[in-house]
Amino acid sequence: MRNIVHSVPADPTSVVCRALFELARKEDDLAAAEAARVHYWEPYPPTVHGHRVAADALRDYADALSRSA
Repeated sequence: MRNIVHSVPADPTSVVCRALFELARKEDDLAAAEAARVHYWEPYPPTVHGHRVAADALRDYADALSRSA
């Protein structure tokens, strides 16, 4: 059996912020992919708005977390 050593990063806040920004980028990518599936004259599916709102919330939380650190 292998021994796996988990180390705590020197700055865990920055690790969490990077993860939140990565999740936000993925939400933006999902929104873009869903929006690309409809014609430009058609309304976007509600999930596009949901992904964009989620991305904004994740970025806002990451920004607030980085300012408080």
